[in-house]
Amino acid sequence: MGVKVVRTDHGLFLSQRKYIEDIVDWTLMTGAKPVPTPLAVDIAFAINKLAQFSATPTVNHWAAVKRVIRYLIGTIDKGLQFHHHSSLVLHAFSDSDWGGNKDDRSSTSAYVVFLGKNPISWSSKKQSVVAKSSTEAEYRSISATASELCWICNLLLELAVPLSKPPVIYCDNLGATYVTTKPIFHSCMKHLEIDYHFVRQLVQLGKLRVSHISSQDQLADVLTKALPRSDFGRFLSKISVSYQPPY
Repeated sequence: MGVKVVRTDHGLFLSQRKYIEDIVDWTLMTGAKPVPTPLAVDIAFAINKLAQFSATPTVNHWAAVKRVIRYLIGTIDKGLQFHHHSSLVLHAFSDSDWGGNKDDRSSTSAYVVFLGKNPISWSSKKQSVVAKSSTEAEYRSISATASELCWICNLLLELAVPLSKPPVIYCDNLGATYVTTKPIFHSCMKHLEIDYHFVRQLVQLGKLRVSHISSQDQLADVLTKALPRSDFGRFLSKISVSYQPPY
């Protein structure tokens, strides 16, 4: 993907300046006016939405694509800052909207996985099943996040990288957090049985912990919906998206 890696006093800085320049040239948008947000880990939500219409795009979809490119033009010097003085603690933020897609009322699952201060994996994806409640939507997202954490844990194990403690998933939905440790399986969760038992087994074995977090501190929120400019910028700074620091 044309990632440029620069070593700085703070660690490693990853950017895609050349790749963005190639996209701008290919779309004939050189000199286009930058915008502060991609649609009214940072364009993932926008790309997820636009990809749903890739088979039958309209003029409106192309306009949205052009806005994403204009956003990239304005942030061409930004990238991910990886800090070398960071603990080997694996944790993730899991979030979901509920019925946010107005066409079919499907929900969007999102997560950001951190190793210490550094974001190492992120996703924004449309859920394949319509959720009947916000708890269900959030729980499906927790299950997807848990799967990603299991894969990363196995990878770190193969690389002989020790983790000081089991990974934690932070979720801002109390109901979904409660379900992960509740011993009683209610009929209202029956259609979630596989996801339910998968997460609960990891929790019971001590391989995973799910903890509640306030919505203001939910870093995956930026990947589930379009946010106001002020909120968008605040979330980006918290997931290590910044301008390149001095060498």
